[in-house]
Amino acid sequence: MTTGISAAAPGSGAVASRFADLAALAAMVGRPLGVSAWQEIGQARVDSFAAVTGDGQWIHIDPARAARGPYGGPIAHGLLLASLMPGPVVELLAVDGIDLVLNAGLERLTFPAPVLVGERVRVRAELASFTWRVRGAADVTVEACVEVQQRPAVGCSALLRLVLRPRSAPRRRDSRP
Repeated sequence: MTTGISAAAPGSGAVASRFADLAALAAMVGRPLGVSAWQEIGQARVDSFAAVTGDGQWIHIDPARAARGPYGGPIAHGLLLASLMPGPVVELLAVDGIDLVLNAGLERLTFPAPVLVGERVRVRAELASFTWRVRGAADVTVEACVEVQQRPAVGCSALLRLVLRPRSAPRRRDSRP
């Protein structure tokens, strides 16, 4: 059973945890879960996010105009940064026997510093709370942030509320997790 941080795929830059069961995860409250691999925030990603969300502000999608703006270039949407957190957090919550992780909400979502297009970011996570639910499931809260490489900055931070459900949990017929 692994309950601490261990190296992820060689060369990926990621550090992740693997847990034998939910009880092992529960023992990690207040401790780091790990960090994701670095990924670049490219203009194509920002443009695609703008197209999907309808947020076509020049500060995001017009590199020439943004170069003359307050940050010297285009910046990522704050909500784009927030959308980068759930995937890596679920990977960092690797628990044997869990087949479903549901997003239950975000709390205290902030964007402390802009992230320029072309910068590299990663997600850092810590288990903030763990509560057992009925049928062997658990509610967890993860404190996560999007760190910017090459400068001491956080582009986004939030508390992610998740529900982890084991394979053996009976399925509900109503809409509640």
